[in-house]
Amino acid sequence: MALRISQLVALACMGVSAGVYISDWAGGRLFRLAADASEAVFYQQVIHVQYQRFMPVFVFGAVLGAGGWLYCIRSHWRSLEFLSVAIAFVAAIAIAIMTLSVSVPINNALMTWDRNSPPADFRALWAPWDHVNGARSVLASVAFLLELLAALIVAPKSAKLFGSRY
Repeated sequence: MALRISQLVALACMGVSAGVYISDWAGGRLFRLAADASEAVFYQQVIHVQYQRFMPVFVFGAVLGAGGWLYCIRSHWRSLEFLSVAIAFVAAIAIAIMTLSVSVPINNALMTWDRNSPPADFRALWAPWDHVNGARSVLASVAFLLELLAALIVAPKSAKLFGSRY
């Protein structure tokens, strides 16, 4: 039961996170590049107000879910499932660290900016956020695919090979 709950939490949280990061990379980033600084600041402030409510749950849920999954399968530490989930777990931790160290401080600064007179160097101030979001997009996508691999392909085969699971 704990394994299934951990798998569900890990997959749901990493999947949503990947979707959010990719959607910004594919859409929001392009809007910020094309819009003037005032429009870009306003857009990002609106987005931030909405996402700050639920993204922490998904970011830390991805860490906890993958960590719980690893704990449940720790006796199979030499399996492909364990390796896949371990890599996803490290990616989830890296995403959380990048979010806390780069994205959160920039988002906090963003909310102090006046959209009618944004900082003259808005694009330079925002560039680290975009770089981190690109990295989070890649990491979250890879982690999600590895978790899917572990849950849908590797785990069912190992259950058949080794009898009853856990």
